[in-house]
Amino acid sequence: MVWCTRWYLGLLLLPLPTAPPYFLTLFLAALFIQAKPWCGAFNREGSPLIVLCSFYCIVLLIALFFSSCYWQPFPTSTTLSTPWTENVTTFAEALNRSLPSTYEGPLPPLVRTLDRCWCDIWTGGFFEPYNVTRWEESSILKLATELEAAQKKTEDVPAVSETETRTATAPATNAEAESSLVPSIPKTAVSQFPIRTTLARAKEVVHGLWKHVHWPRREPVLVVIPEPPEKLPLLRSEYDLRPYGLELILDFSWRS
Repeated sequence: MVWCTRWYLGLLLLPLPTAPPYFLTLFLAALFIQAKPWCGAFNREGSPLIVLCSFYCIVLLIALFFSSCYWQPFPTSTTLSTPWTENVTTFAEALNRSLPSTYEGPLPPLVRTLDRCWCDIWTGGFFEPYNVTRWEESSILKLATELEAAQKKTEDVPAVSETETRTATAPATNAEAESSLVPSIPKTAVSQFPIRTTLARAKEVVHGLWKHVHWPRREPVLVVIPEPPEKLPLLRSEYDLRPYGLELILDFSWRS
C-alpha cells in the first residue's frame, strides 16, 4: 500500500485544481496501464488465470478525483485569482462591492466557497481549464445573498415586537379614554348607595316571611276543556302536519 502512493507524485505535474478533465482522465488511464493491475497466471490445468494485483490503488485514485469536492474556507484577505478591477483584488473588497449600499453589518473573516470536484466534467468543458474566476465570483455572490438575508431577518424581528407592543397598549389606552368620559360620582352619593340597598333587601325579606306566615288566599281555578279536534276526511286537498311536529303543509289543490 505504501508503494502505491508513489503514483500520487504525478499529480504535481498537472496544474491542479485548474487542469482540464481531459488531462485528468488521461492521467488515470495511463496510470491504469502502467500499474498493470492484472497479472497472468496459470492454474494446475494450464488455463490462463487473471489476478487483479493493484486494483485497490486504482479505485483509490478514481475516488480521489471524483469525490474530493470539499474546499476549505478562505480568509477574506486572500487575493483573487483574477482581480475584478484595479481596486478590487481581494475577497473582502469583492464582497464589499457585491453587497448593497443598505448593508450595515460586519464582513465575515472567512469566505465559504462553493464545493467542486477536481475532475469537474459537468460544470465546464471537457478540454477546457476550469474557470476559477467564475467559481470565486459565484461564491462571493452567494455569501453576499446570505448576509443580506440575515440582515433583513434581524430587521424584521424588532418590527414584529413593536407591533405587538402597540397592540397590547391599545386596549389600555382605550379603557383610559372611556373612563375619562364617564362622569365621576361624588363620595357622598357612593356612601349612601350601600345603606339604601341594605334597607331595601331587609324590607323584601320581611315581606316574603309575612307572605309565608299569612294564610294564603285560595283563588278559583279555571279548568279549560279543550275542544275535540275536527274530524277531517282521509282524502283531501290539503294536509296540515304541524300538529304532528312538522312545520309543513301539503297542498294538492290547483289554484290559479
